[in-house]
Amino acid sequence: MEFGETPEETAIREVEEEVGVKMSDLKFRTLTNDVFEDGSKHYITIWMEAKYESGEPKVKAPYEESEIGWFTWDSLPQPLYLPIRHLLEGKTYPSQTTESKIGAAIETSPILPGAGAEALPPDPSIPKVRHVRDIRPDVSESVE
Repeated sequence: MEFGETPEETAIREVEEEVGVKMSDLKFRTLTNDVFEDGSKHYITIWMEAKYESGEPKVKAPYEESEIGWFTWDSLPQPLYLPIRHLLEGKTYPSQTTESKIGAAIETSPILPGAGAEALPPDPSIPKVRHVRDIRPDVSESVE
């Protein structure tokens, strides 16, 4: 993050700088705590959901990525980067194993649209509409 940036501003800037894609309508989903033992690095990764706006992904930061593509959750290339592994394993804050799944990060649709990306079947155990009042009685909004 740059000084004074919000997490949303950082995500928009970083994605455009590193892969050439523009996004909008960002929503916080969750955090992962990522300790890279071999490199003595420790990161907190902020996971956001966003609406794809434009741009064709390309490698713009070869020191951080070797190739770019569109993938569904069940067809991610291997080996997985540690923060993605933690996300998929539910090692998140807030926990993805909670009943209410506040900040749920793993969706049942493609990450972003693109050739070969097909939607995964919806999980019937996860309601499409969550009523915030079910989680916090002092709030009356509903979210999809």
